[in-house]
Amino acid sequence: RIKASTAHVRTLEDLGIIVNDLARRAQEMFVAVVSDANQRVLEVQVHSIGSRKETGYYPEAMAGAILAVPGATQVDLVHNHPDGSRQLSDPDKRVAEHLRELLDRTGVSMNRMAVVSSPELTGSATVGSFVISDASGVSATVDLEKTRGGFKIPVTERMMEYRASDTTLPMNANDVVKLLTTVSQGDGEP
Repeated sequence: RIKASTAHVRTLEDLGIIVNDLARRAQEMFVAVVSDANQRVLEVQVHSIGSRKETGYYPEAMAGAILAVPGATQVDLVHNHPDGSRQLSDPDKRVAEHLRELLDRTGVSMNRMAVVSSPELTGSATVGSFVISDASGVSATVDLEKTRGGFKIPVTERMMEYRASDTTLPMNANDVVKLLTTVSQGDGEP
């Protein structure tokens, strides 16, 4: 659970308060903040954790998880740029548009896509704060001291489940070497 000073996402600053942990991450993460018709946050969904420069996006899986939240009517997408960049990249914008299309006519609308940037790397904000920006270029500075509070917001993480039918997949480095050796020698199907 997240403990935040607000349980609603009415402004870009509110969104920053909810996802403030992203400002301290050294690797990119992608989250969805799912809320109801009154803009009360129902759930924060962690969809991917990547490297220092990128993270994977899975819009179909994201749409399914968002639509599974009872009472959901809107979602804000957020990810962080550990390098301090405030601009959404072209791939960020394409993923947002793809998700917007997937959610079209489902009863859940996409509000915005935003990016959190670390002020320590850009020098663009005071120490103890960070910047959140949306696709239109609007930014808000969020004071970390003001983010903690008494509202508890559930957090879920998208995880793959192991199925017995997956036993043919390589599970460790030795399995990968065996698979590659078999394929390269032409001894049959892996």
